[in-house]
Amino acid sequence: MEYSKENLAALLRKQQWTADEYKWLLQYINHEDNSELEHVAREDYEQQLIHAYNNQLPFSTEVLANIHSKLKENEAQRKQFKLSRWVAVAASVIGVLFCTVVYLHNKNIEVKPKLTDNLIKNDVAPGTTKAMLKLSNGSTVVLNDDKTEHIAHHGGADIVEDGGKLSFNKESAASVNDNTYTLSYNSLITPRGGQFQLQLADGTRVWVNSASQLQFPAVFKGKERRVKLVGEAYFEVAKNKEMPFIVEVGSSQVKVLGTHFNIRAYAEEGKTPVEATLLEGSIRFTNADNSVLLKPGEQASLAANGALALNENVDTDEITAWKNGFFHFQKRRLDFIMRELARWYDIEVVYKDPIDASFFAEMPKNTNLSDALKALQLTGKVRFAVDGKRVTVLKQ
Repeated sequence: MEYSKENLAALLRKQQWTADEYKWLLQYINHEDNSELEHVAREDYEQQLIHAYNNQLPFSTEVLANIHSKLKENEAQRKQFKLSRWVAVAASVIGVLFCTVVYLHNKNIEVKPKLTDNLIKNDVAPGTTKAMLKLSNGSTVVLNDDKTEHIAHHGGADIVEDGGKLSFNKESAASVNDNTYTLSYNSLITPRGGQFQLQLADGTRVWVNSASQLQFPAVFKGKERRVKLVGEAYFEVAKNKEMPFIVEVGSSQVKVLGTHFNIRAYAEEGKTPVEATLLEGSIRFTNADNSVLLKPGEQASLAANGALALNENVDTDEITAWKNGFFHFQKRRLDFIMRELARWYDIEVVYKDPIDASFFAEMPKNTNLSDALKALQLTGKVRFAVDGKRVTVLKQ
């Protein structure tokens, strides 16, 4: 098959690939400019959108979901065949195509919106890997994903930044156990439009979401490992039965020995400003005199009035999608979705009209704002006006 733009577009639209077609695509990626694949995918995406609008048809998600599945399979194969260029291109294809896998939880879709040029003209780039480290001595370091360097020796730890990941590596035991050692807290601060990964001195891994702050000591000493969180973070806690790991979230705390869990604590979330979701192991969520022990797949939520509730059936994929590079919404109201987009794209959202609808959507975080907004507009129940970093929400 000839290496051509037309053949590439036809292949991306297919539901199934033969072995020869798969081999052709890999060869194409290895021999051609990767930017052409993204260009073809975006062009085909726009054509399908226009076709759906003109014919007032729901946009088919089957092909896109199929592509997403294939790309995930091929990412696993990359580890065996080292197809690094394939994964990079796959990410761009997902960014262009899979953002359209969205539909309204309402079958009475009457009118499809017209494509609005201002979504393209006033586009906003996605967030990036960035943060600021504030050490307990007051010094600060700007962090991003394009450098590898030794930052400092501080508080008994060797601090290293390596391509979007910050590590606190414990030095000698003597430096920690010395009687003169004082436990002091550092802060990892992510802005709107940023996120970062951190490895603590005990081996615990933490992914910190946008508009969040994690406070932690350079090394842990004593009978517990205590950190403080504002915003959202995902934890993979290193096991240590002798030193429980405790996350303080305002007046609440989550206590664990070694487990995987997500904590969401944004003040602007209103009715449920704190949520703790367990993926593996066990955790105890405590607020004042109320306490609940969670099993995997369960979520504890603290309401603004102090009421503590347990949800025993949670979609953990939705909860942790942000860590894996996606927005994933299951029957979420638009105001919830727009708060998520606002934190990632660092935008201001204004509502001219109330939108009383629930949405299901999955969108990659590495796509421009216009792609995310166009996906939501496909429902026929909402449209957007973009002016710089200001997004106005309107009814159709």
